[in-house]
Amino acid sequence: MKREPHCFYNVAGLPSTQNADIDHLKQQRDNWPYSITQTAPWIWIWAASLSLLFVVLLNAWVCDDAYITFRTCFHLTQGHGPVYNLSERVQTYTNPLWMLLFSGVYFFTGEAYFTAIGMSLFILLGTLWLLHRRIYNGSWAGVMVVFLLGWSVSFVEFSTSGLENALNGFLLTLFYAVFWKVEAGQRKVLLLSLIAAFGMVSRMDTALLYLPALASLAWQMRSRSVVGPLMLGFLPFFLWEAFAIAYYGFPFPNTAYAKLNSGISQSEYWQHGYWYFLNCWQNDPLTLLTIVVGLALSLFPFFRRERRLALGIFLYAIYIARIGGDFMAGRFFFLPFLGSAILLGRALEARWFARWIWLGLLLTGMANLLNPWYNGWRPQQPPRSMVDAHGIASERGWYHDAAALTALDDTMWVLANERRLDENSQTMDARRVLFWDFLGYQGYGEGPSVHVVDRYALADPLLARLPMSDLPDWRIGHFERVFPRGYRKTLRTEENHLDDGQLREYYNRLCTVTKGPLWTAKRWSEIYHFNLGKYDRLINKAFYRHPSRLEIRLDELNMRHPAGEPYGSNGQVEIYNHRPLTVHLGDHKPFRFFEISLFPQAEYIVQFLKEGVAQGEVRIPGNWSQSGMIVDTLSVPEPAASNGFDAIRIDGIGGDEYYSIGHLVPMKGLESTGDL
Repeated sequence: MKREPHCFYNVAGLPSTQNADIDHLKQQRDNWPYSITQTAPWIWIWAASLSLLFVVLLNAWVCDDAYITFRTCFHLTQGHGPVYNLSERVQTYTNPLWMLLFSGVYFFTGEAYFTAIGMSLFILLGTLWLLHRRIYNGSWAGVMVVFLLGWSVSFVEFSTSGLENALNGFLLTLFYAVFWKVEAGQRKVLLLSLIAAFGMVSRMDTALLYLPALASLAWQMRSRSVVGPLMLGFLPFFLWEAFAIAYYGFPFPNTAYAKLNSGISQSEYWQHGYWYFLNCWQNDPLTLLTIVVGLALSLFPFFRRERRLALGIFLYAIYIARIGGDFMAGRFFFLPFLGSAILLGRALEARWFARWIWLGLLLTGMANLLNPWYNGWRPQQPPRSMVDAHGIASERGWYHDAAALTALDDTMWVLANERRLDENSQTMDARRVLFWDFLGYQGYGEGPSVHVVDRYALADPLLARLPMSDLPDWRIGHFERVFPRGYRKTLRTEENHLDDGQLREYYNRLCTVTKGPLWTAKRWSEIYHFNLGKYDRLINKAFYRHPSRLEIRLDELNMRHPAGEPYGSNGQVEIYNHRPLTVHLGDHKPFRFFEISLFPQAEYIVQFLKEGVAQGEVRIPGNWSQSGMIVDTLSVPEPAASNGFDAIRIDGIGGDEYYSIGHLVPMKGLESTGDL
């Protein structure tokens, strides 16, 4: 039976007779090696999906920052509310939807580590189902995209990690599926706006990925009838913001105020953003190249419809650079990579040359010596090798022995802190305040009776509203604040002892918002004034951005502290990195011997000054075998003893950078014991 030729139409709509040439081109397009638009055998769909699940499980871990959210989940499930510290209402997490979903499961499991990994894998299964059954309809394009995902370091490592990435990836994939598969109309606007709203509740800055496509659709309809579906769809986001303002007093997480209120110039943020992209290029080139390919494809005429999705990816990439990236290598590239990979899959269905692009990207991922298939089997590497010159770290590599599933054993840090939490939550001891930066694993294990304050202001509402101090070696995402004079005592006693009068007033008003009764007129008045910036004038931003060196009188260090006293106890004076403590003698005459108590897990340099000029110095090495304060008697070096001195400068020069002094008391007629 003679085969009738296919009838194709040219631009003018007239039949074309050049069917032989067109059939030849179609055959070239559809038979390499299989038609990309044809349904793939189920064994290939399962092979691609299982290989991705395997490599994700091989690289499974839970990061330190995830436990900041998990401590909030623990308090919520125990009836204390969604707070990190019980004594104040502060939103320390950036992922409300993930926090709520995790809390619902955590309520039944009672543990965080395996719950986080299990939930992440379950959500990833949902993403795979959307890719295969809703976006690509079981075609070869879906198989190729899923195979590509498994070679991205950023995608694989942050598919678990305990952060919200897996949930956000599912929502982005669902958004793309609805965008392509649902007919234009009010229903489509409602569904897309609803997904975008949940995405914004999961993490607010992901709005950039959704809004261009949604705004374009609404503009095309140009009808008042679109307003209703839009408002109804965004209802979950509006409801969350209403709750955040009512409960916490502020619409944004505390970390937003801490990281975007640093006082750093925008040019420095852009510089760090460039380094973040450079780090990705050096360690995970597949991810960055895929993002570039996804954006480049949107420039072709055949990709006009997908251009609005690519615009969202482009805006999000600009946003990553604008905020300086992150200290976690690859974390913020998870969503742009996933979106670009999905766009590449659409190109695979439309143009034959996209297959060569896919092959080139796959080979790039396989050639990367740090790819997930290789990294997953690697043992713990030296932690310092996991951090580049700009403070950007391979977090999974850094915490491998502490939190990687392949390093699982009874002594693993995350499991040890799970046990500590069980012990510490049995009894509600008297409230303790800890000044340290371990908000994640260790903060989680401390239990509800401990109030944890960090110098990076992630959990503290007052410090978050102060600018970062001008330390020379700051790291992105770690913007160190100097504790105002009297703030440590304020937190310990729960009474306002701040020396700065204006800041004292600011803190009193802030406590009304974060600690006062929820529904009083006074609190709502303060919420209104804070969110409009009415009290910003009370913060001397120039002083806290460029604080003077810490100076006290010798008389303030005359209260002796016993040996073995723990770090951060009442009355100790912290010596900040690059911010030495100057002790003025005042009415005291120079002395020959002195007794001093120091926190030993650090190194110190003690200089004796006369009119600001060093007359001599003593170096005190660290002693890491002791866990509490040590007390000893030292002698003043001969030049300083002969020339005299009017001040003593104490600075930390090494160790773990936790420097603290208890007392410094002049002695007479004693010889140095030399024990320090």
